[in-house]
Amino acid sequence: MWQTYAIDGRRVEVELAPDGTWHVHCAGSPEVADADLRRALAGAVGPGSGVLGGGGIERSDWRSWIEGHAEQMERESGSVSHGSAAAGDGG
Repeated sequence: MWQTYAIDGRRVEVELAPDGTWHVHCAGSPEVADADLRRALAGAVGPGSGVLGGGGIERSDWRSWIEGHAEQMERESGSVSHGSAAAGDGG
């Protein structure tokens, strides 16, 4: 399990299940599970999560945060990277 903080200060917990599904929980939002870590992070943490208070954080900042954390977690877990096409784009 990984624990970190989103760029807006919310606590984020990420777990890779034995079936290869990433489970992401961010304070103030429901857990998101997806085989693609970037989609899971974007859904739970990013601009599409529906819980952002604004705060002047740009979408590009969220994409960079998601990409950087996904790369690190995938590397540490030995998981295959799925790329960044959908990171933070809400779909």
